[in-house]
Amino acid sequence: MLGRKLSLREKIAILILKQRLKNKARGNSQPGNTALIFGIGGAPLLVLGLFLAPLLIGSLIASIIAIVIGSVAKKKHPSDGKAHAAVLLGWITLILLAILLLAAAIVVSTWSWF
Repeated sequence: MLGRKLSLREKIAILILKQRLKNKARGNSQPGNTALIFGIGGAPLLVLGLFLAPLLIGSLIASIIAIVIGSVAKKKHPSDGKAHAAVLLGWITLILLAILLLAAAIVVSTWSWF
């Protein structure tokens, strides 16, 4: 390629290749981003659920969605750090939710009606 000009056909081929690579790079992280948003959204819903109990359902749903979408994104792109973080946040939120529900069950079962 040194020393000569590109023909019109070669210039068009390069432009098409650039466009394909740009679209491919843009589409790679989309499921990872979505999963990360659900993972980050599930944790505050858990904290707010301590004060408003119906928000615990939202936390449960958001964390399950983060785990599912993050796992799918990790299968497609194993090096996607956002998908890995989303799965981790989803599992942490589910574990904390289980601990919270277990503690609530213990407190309710120890109440006495004297």
